[in-house]
Amino acid sequence: MKILIYSLGKSGTTALMYSIINAYKKDLKQFFEPANLKQINYKEDDLIVKSVYANRWNTDQEFFHHYDKLILLVRNPLDRIVSYLLYLPYNGDGFSDDRNMQEYIDYLKSITNDRRPPSIIELDSLYVKITKRPSLIKVVKNQSKSILQLAKAFGSQFLHLKYEDFVDGELDMINNYLSFNLNQEVEVENKFKRTKRSGKYNDYLKFMSETEYNELYEELNDFFSYFNYDLSYRNLSSSLESKNTFNYVIKVVNEYREKNYIPLFEDGVVKVKEEGDYFDRARREFMSKNYESSLDLLKQAKEINPRFEAIEKMRLKIEKLR
Repeated sequence: MKILIYSLGKSGTTALMYSIINAYKKDLKQFFEPANLKQINYKEDDLIVKSVYANRWNTDQEFFHHYDKLILLVRNPLDRIVSYLLYLPYNGDGFSDDRNMQEYIDYLKSITNDRRPPSIIELDSLYVKITKRPSLIKVVKNQSKSILQLAKAFGSQFLHLKYEDFVDGELDMINNYLSFNLNQEVEVENKFKRTKRSGKYNDYLKFMSETEYNELYEELNDFFSYFNYDLSYRNLSSSLESKNTFNYVIKVVNEYREKNYIPLFEDGVVKVKEEGDYFDRARREFMSKNYESSLDLLKQAKEINPRFEAIEKMRLKIEKLR
């Protein structure tokens, strides 16, 4: 059997993939987040593909026919915005400068401890300032429009599964579709455990004002209507938890830093400054195979801090590939 889980980032794809593997076949050939469906070896008899690039469906659609089972996994975009803002610091992108990291953590602490009212727009703006990358609110809005177009164009070919139903254990529909029973309480590999933060939903209610909610809901109304989301804003009595906010961000950032030989972040301590930002940019260039640009950025980082261990580790990787 060939199975495709087609979705967007921070939608529960890892948990669903492992749930299917555990229920169906432990040695099922896995393809974890390929850039496109063209890369897959469809000669495999049994395989599962987990893609978080459903917004690229225009280039993937010619490969849909290879699959026996196609699952379109969707999640409330408001929760996806929150999950992105708390998870994506794992990618570096400026968060290896302790001063940037501290500013982000301090903001999350302030809303967690009720010292200021939450604002998803403020948090998103801070993310943009640190990373120099696009607004995650805009990214999620555009992705949601794209996946809605996909559902309207190919909806009959896919089983539509909501992340929220999976979390709640409402599995009859997908169990019937797959012809075997899933369990949403699954153990994933250690290297992917960071992707799970709370395992819940409706966190967006704690991260945005009622005005922000109303504006975003209006802009995403077509998505909510099509996938039958019945949402309303309400004030929650429970506060944000540190383990699911600033402590989670510290955890994922330090996992990135440990892998890349960067001094771990400690709240209130500055160990790494501009050299961390230069390293993050060098790593991006390395991943894009722009080795000369990467080496130039590493050189600039070394001029700032000659003892920064991460620089030499990255340089040796590049030299092996040149």
